[in-house]
Amino acid sequence: MVTPLANPTTFLLDESGNVVRIIYLSYCSRARNMVADVDLCGQTVILQNTAESHATIAAFIGHNYECLGYRKMRTEGCDLGIILEYFKLLLRIKSADYQYVYFDARIINDVNDIVRNVMQLNTKAFCYITKNHSDNRCYCGITNDLDCQMEELKKKDVMISDNNVCAILCANKDIAVSVEKLLIEKFCIKPTHTIENCNNVTEQDASLVYLLKP
Repeated sequence: MVTPLANPTTFLLDESGNVVRIIYLSYCSRARNMVADVDLCGQTVILQNTAESHATIAAFIGHNYECLGYRKMRTEGCDLGIILEYFKLLLRIKSADYQYVYFDARIINDVNDIVRNVMQLNTKAFCYITKNHSDNRCYCGITNDLDCQMEELKKKDVMISDNNVCAILCANKDIAVSVEKLLIEKFCIKPTHTIENCNNVTEQDASLVYLLKP
């Protein structure tokens, strides 16, 4: 008979309300167990080493899946909001996987000047993305949160070649939209090839234009 299992991940909040402890109990291997403390105020994550995590988990199980000084969090209401803050922090940590190159074009209002300046910088990442662009496989879009956008693309199974991403920071959304259109024209990106942006593209502060190669 197949029986349901409890969720292997437990979220706990300390008495100060600032630290979320995440305990992961693997159903497959004790070596995969994990304990991490996320400081939401300091924006830091401390991953316990093997010995520490074994001791924490032993005490956690021994106290009937309770942790002294912490309370279990629910996945609803205010608790859910705190948990989601953790996932936002996790996105920032995961961004280390990407080879981001940011270009600050906020002082330039002429769209042609922006694209020309970026091309003249001749950076490794930009050249890598745009070389051999005749294959129509460069993608671009607009966002106000590059980490969030890359996560959305991964959910859509979009592979980012060598994790190289160029991002042009424009003065406002209107300029960003014009820069995107010019990049599409210049690098033969057909409109049907552009990737649907995540919801934050509708926000007025969506002024980051990103360019990548799948």
